[in-house]
Amino acid sequence: VLFRSATRALTIGLSKVSPDDLPEFRLLRARAEVQLGETRKASEDISASIAWAAKEGNEQAAHNIELLQAENYRKSGSPALAEPLVESARRYFSNSNKKDSEWRSLLVRARVQRSLGKTEQSKVSAQLALDILGEFAHTWPPEDYSSYSARPDNKGALKELIALERT
Repeated sequence: VLFRSATRALTIGLSKVSPDDLPEFRLLRARAEVQLGETRKASEDISASIAWAAKEGNEQAAHNIELLQAENYRKSGSPALAEPLVESARRYFSNSNKKDSEWRSLLVRARVQRSLGKTEQSKVSAQLALDILGEFAHTWPPEDYSSYSARPDNKGALKELIALERT
């Protein structure tokens, strides 16, 4: 659904979409492509998104795109290329106190490390991500954390983190 919506906005519905929104739709499509394992298609959209973020001077978007590029490299069988990207993004999110993005970057780092055979480092990254989520559970109102952790993307990520931390 996500992929179709983003693709439709980029092709058929361009006249109804503000040109300022097109880079966001392209990035959304790139996320869907990476998730679907369509690494070649994702590479094109990621490259365009990198150029957009650089042109706009949007540092946070640039690091989010960097993280997406890292995941795309990992999925395309090049985790060594992913490692410095994911670490750069993680450092930025940590230094900027963007905890939501930081735990997500730690998840990608754990995946990349696992792909590189760095099992113990992967476990540590997964545990660090789980620690951030634990902070959320203890500091947020219960209904907010419950809603956040029940989102399908977060629920699946939490399960994956637990599995990466344990094995």
